[in-house]
Amino acid sequence: MLAFFIGLAQASSVMDGMRIGFFAWLGFVATSTLAAYVFEGRPIKLYVLYNTYQLVAFLVMGAILGA
Repeated sequence: MLAFFIGLAQASSVMDGMRIGFFAWLGFVATSTLAAYVFEGRPIKLYVLYNTYQLVAFLVMGAILGA
């Protein structure tokens, strides 16, 4: 799906790919996991740790696909 989004946006650089990866992470991962963590009463540090890992993964994937 990330490759599809990058194609739709006609991204042609590493930074464009990373930008789209960031917004995909923000829209799909950060919001859905925040709801789960709040509902389950888990610590915010665990949320930050998990989502930082996911953010880095999306940025790297976006950079590779954007290049």
